[in-house]
Amino acid sequence: MDIEDIVDDYLGIITLNLAEIDQDLCEKVIEWLITIGEGGWWIAEQKEKNLLKFSSDRSFFCFLGITFDCIRLEGWFNGQMKSDKSRVSFYRLPKGAFYEIFQSEKLGDQSFLKHLIKTSVDGRSVQLDSERQEMRSKKAGDGISTTVLEFIRSCGLDGLVIGTERWEVEKRLGTPEQWTTTREYFRRDNALTWVYGPLLLSFEADKLTEFVLYFREDFRRPQSLNLTDYEQFLGMSEASLKSLLSTIGLRLKKPQMAGRPNKAIERFLEDRPTFRILFTGRDRKKLSKIMYPYADDTWGSKRA
Repeated sequence: MDIEDIVDDYLGIITLNLAEIDQDLCEKVIEWLITIGEGGWWIAEQKEKNLLKFSSDRSFFCFLGITFDCIRLEGWFNGQMKSDKSRVSFYRLPKGAFYEIFQSEKLGDQSFLKHLIKTSVDGRSVQLDSERQEMRSKKAGDGISTTVLEFIRSCGLDGLVIGTERWEVEKRLGTPEQWTTTREYFRRDNALTWVYGPLLLSFEADKLTEFVLYFREDFRRPQSLNLTDYEQFLGMSEASLKSLLSTIGLRLKKPQMAGRPNKAIERFLEDRPTFRILFTGRDRKKLSKIMYPYADDTWGSKRA
């Protein structure tokens, strides 16, 4: 499986904390971790760059790695150890941070990875931002205040429109906490997509090229993104959306063909053909997301 296809939650740092009685098993345990198989876990630097480095501290090790099943990893590890005081742990990294370490000289640097682990606030995940000099100063953003309905009407978010420079987006919405990446674009400051809760913004050559607005109750909106009517759109039906759009003189186009079973229903606006609106859920009757601009030749392959 290519690393680009891996879900973010599986990328992180695997740690080994060995009791003294288990230290003679150390290299054997690490070798098992390196070679353990498909759909399990692996140590990224050993697979790709062979940069595994040992330190004088032979009781605690950190490795950039991937695990698909933390419970299985813990069970396997405990079965190898002589003492129940030895531990294996996994700390999740944001996808962009994982790539950044993966591509840098910090790959395999035990002292750096150990320091990252110490910064974890929840014992389950770590952030790279506090250790990256150029990103130490996070910007809160001046904020935007508008409505979803106005976004549809004006094709923009309170002045943010297609073609807006990346620096202006950051000035208004603040420094994003999440972003999507590829091996070529793994840094936040050149990432293809920035994520602000339910809002996904795509870039090309540092210019805004696409809005995707999701409608889900579990998406937390940052303070800088004030969409005053957002809750009104949660779970909205197609009929309700038609009624609301009529208040600003817009109409949904009639579907060209019947929707396929178990597939999302897509609708377009008559006067806004590049607005794509999806309905999902039971009977495909709940508003899922709005995308602008939409083009047939890019959707599904343009961005991850």
